[in-house]
Amino acid sequence: MRIYGICFCIFLSTFCVGAYNHPKFKTKENLKVLLLGNSMTFHTASEKIGWIGNWGMAASSEDKDFVHLLKVELLSKYKKLDFRYYNVANTFEKNYQNIDITNYTNFRNFEPDILIIRLGDNIQMDDFNAGSLKVSLENLVKFIDPKSKVFISSRFWSNQVIDNTIKECANKNKWIFVDISSLGEISENMSGNRFENKGVGMHPSDLGMQRIKDKIWEKLKHI
Repeated sequence: MRIYGICFCIFLSTFCVGAYNHPKFKTKENLKVLLLGNSMTFHTASEKIGWIGNWGMAASSEDKDFVHLLKVELLSKYKKLDFRYYNVANTFEKNYQNIDITNYTNFRNFEPDILIIRLGDNIQMDDFNAGSLKVSLENLVKFIDPKSKVFISSRFWSNQVIDNTIKECANKNKWIFVDISSLGEISENMSGNRFENKGVGMHPSDLGMQRIKDKIWEKLKHI
């Protein structure tokens, strides 16, 4: 029995060392998260549209946007968290049919364990191409890190055609789809008259930001 016990311990020790050395194995003390979004994720101050923040438009403060609310949730679970977020509206959303994948080299070098894609709101229907969007999303993930755990959301402002395209792409690639499309249909989830500029006012209120975070966290917390 002692011999079998010793052999089992050696086997278990070898297995554990191998697992911890695996390039994508992370303990709860070390997690790298990359979030790619649009102005709801981050927007610099712009006097001409009446936006004075440097965080997710149109949250009342940085700690009220969905990015930082999500970070708080992750920090409650992971002691060491490297959480990075970027606005890729111009390089991806508005240019998904002709993206230059080399724009994302810094994302690739980051080697995220979790990739959250929260965009689509700036994609227009007048020249929409479902096939191109699917290919671009797939190429984006493959270029950054195909081993990452991917979470991708619908639009905040619902569009059934675009949302279904994103969902189909998620299902095909076994990404986790987060449906937030109902949130943009509820007036209290948007900032409205807090801003003179209607475009800014359409963005999520603090409550809307909270609910975006809740939708993402509901999926993310189970990993």
